[in-house]
Amino acid sequence: MTWSGLAGGILLLMVWCLPASSAPLDGLLRASGDYPDADYYIEVGGDVMSGPLDFWRVRANDKRLAGTLAGDYQGGHISGGMQLLPGLWLSGAYWDRTIRDVSDPYHYNSGAVAIQYRFFDGQEALPALALRFSSWGNWSDAVASSTPVKVNNVVLDTVKITLPGDSQLQADLIGTWNLSPSTSVTLLASGGTVQLGYGALTATTTLDACSTELVFNRNSIFGQCVQKGVIKSQFFDSSGEYGVDVVKELAWRGVFAQLGANVHWRYDNVTLRAAYLYYSIQRDAVDQILAARGKKQYVVNEVMTLDAGYQLHKYLSVYGRGEFMTHLFFNDVPVMYNSSSSSNFARKYSLFSFGLRSSF
Repeated sequence: MTWSGLAGGILLLMVWCLPASSAPLDGLLRASGDYPDADYYIEVGGDVMSGPLDFWRVRANDKRLAGTLAGDYQGGHISGGMQLLPGLWLSGAYWDRTIRDVSDPYHYNSGAVAIQYRFFDGQEALPALALRFSSWGNWSDAVASSTPVKVNNVVLDTVKITLPGDSQLQADLIGTWNLSPSTSVTLLASGGTVQLGYGALTATTTLDACSTELVFNRNSIFGQCVQKGVIKSQFFDSSGEYGVDVVKELAWRGVFAQLGANVHWRYDNVTLRAAYLYYSIQRDAVDQILAARGKKQYVVNEVMTLDAGYQLHKYLSVYGRGEFMTHLFFNDVPVMYNSSSSSNFARKYSLFSFGLRSSF
């Protein structure tokens, strides 16, 4: 077996073993694929956001966040693809993410698998055209808040959600004009569906000076008052009595659409890419609930991506990338958006990645 054949087999295994999940960096898509002259590619990188890299100065401009680690991000990713036939690409990616709020870290895994086919090669003033279909999402074993959470005037001292996740199906139409051997311009339009889910929800609150443990079964609540390790009382209740619909507020569905454009330029060993993405989502129930409570809903996100690479070797490049968005991880990690966390999405956000790429 040749080295390229072995590498291709490894990439194919990596793609098919990835869970179906989310599709960040859509703004950089091209009809010709990321590496039109290669049969395989792989990218490995680290992703980070911290105080010195806070481009929007979110913590500096918000007294509630000053001196905290809110917004810090640490993670990494690996992505790869292979050209199965001329113009037909299979690709996949995996992300490991840890995101902090004021007091707690939240860990998510993300994955994506996609197939892209260039059905028109382009000629004269007409662009090359491609269709892309992807499945993507985010998941976690559990997320927990150790600080009080207020939901429609009900204060929960702690909250834990097991197996939170989201899953998406997406289709993209991509058109790329090759203006010269070194420069291309791309426009894209996309649409898709999103579905959130979770395993179990538990919480604690204080009722009549007693620490009370709550277990939610959809909108039914089982509670017990515990003092010094002794159960003092038990009760059943419904979240509807407090104006809360747990399922609709945590496991919402939605549809989304996006428009994007990018420019790709290469000179000698240097590659530069710039992209803009406009994303809009319509969620079932949860945003109507927020509106009824007089809280703002966030349905549009704009993302600017800048990417620079330098070729060290025929098969190896180093790169750096910055993403600048108007509303946190609005489209990349939908599972983070619910009726109690929506206010976090008022903040702008930036994320930076550094790593290596190889194509052959």
